[in-house]
Amino acid sequence: MRKRCRLKIDSRALERGARVEKREHGLSLKASRKIARDHLCENPRYYGKRFGSFGGIWTEWKAKGERWGKYRTDRGLIVTMYRKRQKVRFFTEAGRQIGPEQANVGPGIAYAMVHGWQDIR
Repeated sequence: MRKRCRLKIDSRALERGARVEKREHGLSLKASRKIARDHLCENPRYYGKRFGSFGGIWTEWKAKGERWGKYRTDRGLIVTMYRKRQKVRFFTEAGRQIGPEQANVGPGIAYAMVHGWQDIR
């Protein structure tokens, strides 16, 4: 049985969280809202603290991660692949994450190739 949240959840934080969860996990909006609500029940500032305006996580990855390559997406965006420990993420120059987090460099490169991205190192 799910624990009931006793906090009043800010609707803007919930919508921001739902967008973040949908982008990270590729879930439906309903499922991503449910996950976001759970996170906000544990910590009402979860998304403000961790993601800020979507730049917080990118800043952390840019500082701690190592750059592995640049790609041009099928839409013409330039994205950089960052690796932190074993995890890999793609970010635009503006700091938006593109696609889900990958388990390692190999699956990250495979993700880029499957989606038709061009390596522009």
